[in-house]
Amino acid sequence: MKQHKQIIILFFMLFTLQISAQVTFVIQALPDNTPVEDTIFIAGDITGWEPGSSDYMMHKNDEGKWSITLAAKPSGTKIEYKFTRGSWKTGEKGQSGQEIANRTFTFSHSSSVVDVTIYNWANTGGGSSSTAATNVKIMSTDFYMPQLDRKRRIWIYFPPGYETSGLSYPVLYMHDGQNLFDATTSFSGE
Repeated sequence: MKQHKQIIILFFMLFTLQISAQVTFVIQALPDNTPVEDTIFIAGDITGWEPGSSDYMMHKNDEGKWSITLAAKPSGTKIEYKFTRGSWKTGEKGQSGQEIANRTFTFSHSSSVVDVTIYNWANTGGGSSSTAATNVKIMSTDFYMPQLDRKRRIWIYFPPGYETSGLSYPVLYMHDGQNLFDATTSFSGE
């Protein structure tokens, strides 16, 4: 009877190993202007979109490349993620410095290694080349949206003279403020 239990336990262990697997992300290339003192993080729905969670801090492997291994997830589990240097102000950007879509990964039955290239970072230009007008303000850098379970930056454009005019103005809500008000954060120009 004892041997029968051991066989069942062994079968269960082998079965669970086959239906979940882990993933290792390895950054193969970084921008030349990556500050050497900075640490790289993975952030996404696995972190609640926290850009600098110590639980998701990457470490240099034996080859000197940033890497992180995520805990095993059931096969078919899909995650969305990006890489940061600890905040969204220092998050990854595309080849032309544009915003990029969230990366995705779907866990399979076997462990995986994902090689990553990061082309640019936000906030590595050594000074701001912002084109935003002085009447464009950032209301919040971490506005929580419970429907999407993520945080976003909220930009506000005030008409010239708004603070001293005493006038009321209608409100127009627009998406993607980073593309509307500042050429340095826009993917296609202000």
